[in-house]
Amino acid sequence: MQCEMCGKDAPLFLTKIENTPIQVCKLCTTYGQVLRAPPKPIEKKMKKEIEEPIILIVNAYASLIKTAREKRGMTQEFLAKQLGEKESVIQKIESGHFQPSIPLAKKMESTLHITLIEEETPEAILPISQKEKEGFTIADFIKKK
Repeated sequence: MQCEMCGKDAPLFLTKIENTPIQVCKLCTTYGQVLRAPPKPIEKKMKKEIEEPIILIVNAYASLIKTAREKRGMTQEFLAKQLGEKESVIQKIESGHFQPSIPLAKKMESTLHITLIEEETPEAILPISQKEKEGFTIADFIKKK
């Protein structure tokens, strides 16, 4: 936490300064009367964050599927039977009105020997600095000499 007077990151004491109770660091407690000491820190176990890749289907999936099917001399009906899907689903996918699910895209990849699935690794999320989270302190308003 941040001291409300100087902005220092330190354990805070509830201190009465000029009849106002505020949270200040140990150095700033000399300006007033300590009402309550900081609580003892409780150790928390941090969970390991595993970054799982994001699985996406390529944008041009409709044309890729249609051209690969036609190169192999398959009809939509034959492809649908091989994949265990309805012919109307294949028609909608090839026209771009329906995006295949990940399992269906994997089946199509193995049947048509094309690449439909892309894996993206998520970007690291930068933690927000403590100062941005806490807001303004008295030290932010006072001009330092």
